[in-house]
Amino acid sequence: MRIDDILNDAISLFSKHHKVIVICAGILYRILLDLLYIFAVNPMFDYFGSVFVLSEIKYVLSWILYLTIFILLPKEENSVISVFLNFQFIFTIAPLLVFYGLANQSTKYILMVSVCIILQIIILRKARKILVNPPYINRVGPYVMIASGLLILLTVTAIFLYNGFAGTGAMDLAFIYDIRRASRLPVVFTYLSELCTKAMIPFFFLYFLYHKKYLAAIILFCVQMLLYLLLGHKFILFILPLLFCFFVLAKFGILVKFSYILFGLCSLGSLMTYLLSAPFSSTHYFKLPTSLFAHRMLFVPAMIKFQFYDVFSELPFMFFGDGQIGRLFSIPSMYPESVGRTIWAFYREGDFSVNANTGYLADSYAQMGFAGMIIISILVALTILAIHNLSNSNPKFIIGASIVLLYTIIFNDGAFFTIFLTSGLWFAIILLMIFLRDIDHSDKVTKG
Repeated sequence: MRIDDILNDAISLFSKHHKVIVICAGILYRILLDLLYIFAVNPMFDYFGSVFVLSEIKYVLSWILYLTIFILLPKEENSVISVFLNFQFIFTIAPLLVFYGLANQSTKYILMVSVCIILQIIILRKARKILVNPPYINRVGPYVMIASGLLILLTVTAIFLYNGFAGTGAMDLAFIYDIRRASRLPVVFTYLSELCTKAMIPFFFLYFLYHKKYLAAIILFCVQMLLYLLLGHKFILFILPLLFCFFVLAKFGILVKFSYILFGLCSLGSLMTYLLSAPFSSTHYFKLPTSLFAHRMLFVPAMIKFQFYDVFSELPFMFFGDGQIGRLFSIPSMYPESVGRTIWAFYREGDFSVNANTGYLADSYAQMGFAGMIIISILVALTILAIHNLSNSNPKFIIGASIVLLYTIIFNDGAFFTIFLTSGLWFAIILLMIFLRDIDHSDKVTKG
């Protein structure tokens, strides 16, 4: 029996029992997150704020909220809306609920977060049935591709000339902080580096993969790695391998269920490597999965979201004075530093040296309180709806879903307007409008 046949049989089996697999994987993921936090994250990072203060009532409520949201989520594959809502739940909401239940955090805030997510589910489930003719842009694809390539080349050259090249030293995850501190770029190239690493390169990487232009995809991968060596941001290093995984899973139509399975396996692996690290206490390598995956990726963002709520429950709201909207409308900031640095200074005795990034759910509270959370959650839902409308057929879905997952990760660590304007979400949507129509056209030509 050929490997292709075995793979197809396995995928058919997974598809046949899709709902059962998703439900089981979703419940097991929550159990593993609880165990991971209690037996690995808390012992290792208690000093940093990952405390274990069990409140039975809050723990039970966290499970009630988890199951309620999980039941309401659409579970189908091949839907950008379903992919977004489930991945956001896995990546952002589940760790937030676990941290709430096991670290005795604010009930008022977690209830408001749950309201915002349920509101997104209601809006997207209702609106996904209303499909309008997508506003595709015709006949400009080749020009945009050439212009994007030249812009990427200009950006890489400028960063190299301004900052020099640290070489493979950037592969040392401790040394990259020195690279970041030494980075001195004009504002325009800081913006272009965001546009290249979070919009242009990821999109064209997926586009070339879809059209089986593997050499072009490999070249873009190498350019992204070069930008990592120049800038030292871990996101740049990891995002294309993740996008490749998303692309493959979306192509086989198993993206939703495998997201639960993958994060469950990573949680189990992080827990087991930490528990098995005791005989090897002299080395830190066995604790890296807990440090990078469990702590930095899942629970630090959750902790910071509650910190934002705690701080801005006492201090005046920002009203977008420190971001792109504030600069656009000349709204003054009432704080000497950005919102992230203000939060860090609040908990670190006035030290403004670190920017405590957080996602749109916390930043929107810092800007306008609960009203801000509702407004920004709706804007996020409408943005996902626009991408869903652009990529509602199966061939287009593969790229659309992968781009949505990319920005769902970014949404966990940044403000909505900053991501839309600075991190290139607007440009990613324009690229979808230009090139997804080409995918439809090429498919029709092939079939004809």
